[in-house]
Amino acid sequence: MPLIDPLLKSVKYLVQEFHSVDEEVNDKNIYLEQFCVTLEQCFLKGMKRGQWDITKVSNHSARRKRLWCLLRSFETEGPMPFAVSSAIIGALADNRIKTADGRVRYMVRHCLAHRSLHVLLEFLVSKRQQLRECYFESQRGGKVAMQTMAEFGGGDAIIIHEELAEQFRSLLLTCSTSLNFDLSLTNTYFLDETWQIPMTLTMELVPTHELGIEMVYINGYAIVTRLKPGSVASEALGLGVGDLLVEMNDKVLFPSTMGGDNDAIAVWRHCRRKGLPCALTVIKPRSPVTGSIYTPLKETLTEYHDWMEVYYERRQKKLEKKNEQAEKKEAKLFQPSLMDDRTPVLDPGASGTFSVRYIGEVSTGQYGGIDQIESVIKQVQRKQMEKTTFDVTLRLTEIAVETQASDNRLFRHKYADIASCGKMISDKLHFCYIAGDTFCTISKQFKGYVFEAKTLSQAKIILNGIYQGFKRTTWFM
Repeated sequence: MPLIDPLLKSVKYLVQEFHSVDEEVNDKNIYLEQFCVTLEQCFLKGMKRGQWDITKVSNHSARRKRLWCLLRSFETEGPMPFAVSSAIIGALADNRIKTADGRVRYMVRHCLAHRSLHVLLEFLVSKRQQLRECYFESQRGGKVAMQTMAEFGGGDAIIIHEELAEQFRSLLLTCSTSLNFDLSLTNTYFLDETWQIPMTLTMELVPTHELGIEMVYINGYAIVTRLKPGSVASEALGLGVGDLLVEMNDKVLFPSTMGGDNDAIAVWRHCRRKGLPCALTVIKPRSPVTGSIYTPLKETLTEYHDWMEVYYERRQKKLEKKNEQAEKKEAKLFQPSLMDDRTPVLDPGASGTFSVRYIGEVSTGQYGGIDQIESVIKQVQRKQMEKTTFDVTLRLTEIAVETQASDNRLFRHKYADIASCGKMISDKLHFCYIAGDTFCTISKQFKGYVFEAKTLSQAKIILNGIYQGFKRTTWFM
């Protein structure tokens, strides 16, 4: 009866799953991580920890170190298949990889991508005599051997067992001939820690005079905290808050600190000084396979969110001070203190409901400031038509401005969405407010809504009411 190893059964099952889905396997395949872990365990099963037996590293990490050292020693002793030597050279040349764990993982991925993992196994099997010193030949080799084999589901060491090694070789040969592993060999940022491959995004930013990226350093990672509206970075497709900056112009940006050798700002300044485009690579915080938070980043992102609470609190105070100064300088039309003392204001106990006439609306693009008020009113008046104007009921609630017509057409804008409001000095009855499609501090699409009041007093009361809404609700990005 042939020997059956549980790890080899798992490899066979996963190969069948690959075939059932597609013959091409990429980094987003849901079975890839489990497949790579199982392959690695097949190579490590039965290996003695050797000189790392008394260290505090995990069992698998110690065995990866020994496997890597064995391969390096075989490389120096004599000829080695090109497929194996090129995998070793690639692992050494990648400056993103710092440990033996990452280099062994890179080798497996490199051999899968180049259809040569069976060549690596055949080379190791040809060195079986030397490997006998590094592997337990069976679980009958004593208590330590039994404990070691138990970590891998029992059985014998696959590499040095003739029958099991041949079964393993047959499975790997099937992978090399019938499957196409389309794997990214440059996405190696976290191979030192895990088999999970993150989602990366690479872009080229020009001009580089100002990128418009605000970031914070946490645990050696530069994390995007804000993109300046209208900047080069804000227009880059896919770049967002919470992304990790990991590489810029072939310079790895982690681990790094502000002012350190791998500081992103120093690399950007070099690009700006030389007039070069900025090639930027970021890692998205969510896994491309599961959609959940990428596991190696959970601790860092948790700390990032805690830090952001403090950051937003400080930013809120700055925005409040800035808004207060802006109100005094620019918002003359809807500051009660600058209006006629005899002008009534909205009584908090009153209904806040007014009958006015809706004149029209016009887009102001990404601009929502008070300097747009006059332009909006004039544009709407130029294109005003009888059929597009109608009487409406305008209601000022605790949190929003609501407008309802007889045919139930309704506008509803929260005060947090309204960027500005006012009227022209030369036009006593027409007034306007400008609102965004979301909070006015982050919106990039604004529209101006123009109405005609029945009296000047009514227009001022409504503008005062909107102003009171501003004071009750303060929002910030």
